[in-house]
Amino acid sequence: MSAYYLYTGQTTAQTQIDTDHTTSWLLTANSAWTLGGGRFVMKCGSATTGDISLVVRTGSAAGSEVARVTLSVASFTSQFTETAFNFAQDLALQANTSYYIGIESSAPDVQSQAYFIKGVQDSSFEDLSQNVLSNSAYALTLGGSVVPVAVTDVTVSEASPYAVFTVTGTINTNVVLTTASGTATQGTDFGSGLEYFNGSAWVSYTAASNVSLGAGGSLLVRSAVTNDAAYEGPETFTLTATPATGTAGTGTGTITDDASSTNVFLSGNTTATPTAGTADDDRSINVNNVTVSEASPYAVFMVTVTGTINSNVVLTTASGTATKGTDFGSGLEYYDGSAWVSYTAGSNVSIGAGGLLLVRSAVTNDASFEGTEAFTLTASYATGSKSANGTGTITDDASSTNVFLSGNTTATPTAGTADDDRTAPSQVVSIVSISTDSGTAGDFITNTAAQTVSATLDVIAKEVVPVDTADGRPSLEC
Repeated sequence: MSAYYLYTGQTTAQTQIDTDHTTSWLLTANSAWTLGGGRFVMKCGSATTGDISLVVRTGSAAGSEVARVTLSVASFTSQFTETAFNFAQDLALQANTSYYIGIESSAPDVQSQAYFIKGVQDSSFEDLSQNVLSNSAYALTLGGSVVPVAVTDVTVSEASPYAVFTVTGTINTNVVLTTASGTATQGTDFGSGLEYFNGSAWVSYTAASNVSLGAGGSLLVRSAVTNDAAYEGPETFTLTATPATGTAGTGTGTITDDASSTNVFLSGNTTATPTAGTADDDRSINVNNVTVSEASPYAVFMVTVTGTINSNVVLTTASGTATKGTDFGSGLEYYDGSAWVSYTAGSNVSIGAGGLLLVRSAVTNDASFEGTEAFTLTASYATGSKSANGTGTITDDASSTNVFLSGNTTATPTAGTADDDRTAPSQVVSIVSISTDSGTAGDFITNTAAQTVSATLDVIAKEVVPVDTADGRPSLEC
């Protein structure tokens, strides 16, 4: 419900020769209005003999009285004294109903009676010069109450084609619309032009022109939004609506590309209510790979995000060839800037302004040779669906000297023990059965039963050379 005030529309004295001591105007409400306030300044001539009233009636001078404010004749201490006539009641008026608004006097008719009346402005009641009602002698203005122009704030996903603002204020007020860059750049992150809804379609706004808030005192205005692939974080710009008189209103548009908003205004939306759409997410996240000796107490990962500060992430580990709880710890720790802190599974941990978080998992050093084993660390944004995996590799074959000691608060390992759980191999020499036609025993094994003899030796260094036999057939000798 809007509030309205009574004005004469005159700021200079007007003389009314009133033979019946009644001046009136007729108001027909076209919406559910509230009539309130109003101020007149009256001067009455020497013949004033009765009280003067401002009265509101239904329909006509004979209608039911809705309100009356009386200025007694005693108020005029001398001829033509200027006396304020304050109307300070709020009246709910019914739509499509006529109301009589009159100045009445109880004095008998005196042909020479003169009334001087003028409308005034003060901090409470501003004449908005909307001449809804008129009279040949006066222009009684049914002016809107001084409703400040306001612009709503709006937050949208960068996936939204538009950001829609609502401008409100006094009915039929004309405003000029302007946008200004904040952290969002006009023409790059949001459109250089505007559109407003005229009740049936979106219309391009001509810069610096007036557009009316209409009978409802409200106007939808929209700006295009640019969806790019670069992560920029929440960005803002402003829409300002400036009336011809009074204070301008400003609203802030926020564009998000960090999955924090699903608000989308599609091209066919003619309301101020967004639909649920895509939560645009241009953030990046990465987890590095790390290789350590099984002699290392920990494996330390780096979780990094590009361009994002104070982002919350969720951390998880998963077995690969390395088994959680056996080959590496079942829990995690992260470095909070001053100490290693135990991570609570499923909770959010903040990546600070540096965009880097150190996370570590304990490593189990056992005596069994297992070969190179691996597990994964996954870091996921607390909002949205983006995540990254890093692989932790544990070696026990002397291939790595990377060691992270408990006091290390960096992602750089120190050179330590290259864990080696391999077993020293046995050295075996096989003597292959060799046969001759003569069947001569000695250093050779006869062909009557081919055999293989094995011996375990500390060091074997024998040279086998061919030897010619008496019968001209080759033999072997060690």
